Amino acid sequence: MRTTRKDVVTRFENMKNFCKELEQYSIIDSSVNNMVTIRNESDSSTINYYSYKEMIAFLDGIAFLNRINN
Repeated sequence: MRTTRKDVVTRFENMKNFCKELEQYSIIDSSVNNMVTIRNESDSSTINYYSYKEMIAFLDGIAFLNRINN
């Protein structure tokens, strides 16, 4: 199955409901080889580029950790 930017953005926005730490972050479209950047809105710093599949795996990991911690 092909992972698209829309999949990543939807998953990221849904994660903000469960993981309050993500509320200060947003996704920037880098337009480079289907990759995204995560930016911290409070200080404008950016976190690495991620491919769409890596980003989904990253968000799944956060969801898993959030479930076992709660």
